[in-house]
Amino acid sequence: MVELIPKHARKETPWQKIFLYSVAGFLALVLLASGALFYLENKSQAELQQLEGEIAQVGTPAEKQLEREVFGTEKQISDFAKIFKAHQKPSRLFPLLEENCHPQVWFSLFELNMENRQVQLAGHTLNFRTLGEQLAIFRQQEMIKEINLTDLSIGEEGQTDFSLSLVISPEIFKQP
Repeated sequence: MVELIPKHARKETPWQKIFLYSVAGFLALVLLASGALFYLENKSQAELQQLEGEIAQVGTPAEKQLEREVFGTEKQISDFAKIFKAHQKPSRLFPLLEENCHPQVWFSLFELNMENRQVQLAGHTLNFRTLGEQLAIFRQQEMIKEINLTDLSIGEEGQTDFSLSLVISPEIFKQP
C-alpha cells in the first residue's frame, strides 16, 4: 500500500542522547562500585578471621582459664544487678501508712498482696466521722490509687469497726 501522507523520520534531540548515555554511565558506575564493595567486604572478613585466629593463639592456658572465670564472674554480677534493680521493698509502705493514719483510728489487721499491690486493713475508730476523715486523708495521697470500704459495722462498745482495701502505686515499692 502506498502512503499518501509522507511521514518524517523522528529525530532524536541531543538532550535525549546525553540523558541515555548518562543513565548508562551511572548504571555502570553503580555496578562497579557494588563489585568493589563486595570485594572489600570479603577481604575485610578474611583479615578479621586471621586476626581472631592470632588472638586465640596468644596467651597461656592459665590465662585463658582466668579470662573465662573473670567473664563468668562479670556475668553473675550483671545478673545480680538486674535482680537487685527489679527488687521491690514492701517495707516502704509502712511510712506511708504511719504518716497518713488518723490519730483516732486503730488498725488491727494488715495484709499485703504484692502481686496485686493491694492492702487489706481492718480496724476501728470512735465514730463514722473519724472514719470519713481517715478515708479523706487516704484519698489525698498520690501513692494510694484506689480505696474500697469493704465492711462497716458498729462494735460492742459503740465504736465503728471497718475493713478497707487499698490499691497502692507500684512506685512506692521500688528501690530509691
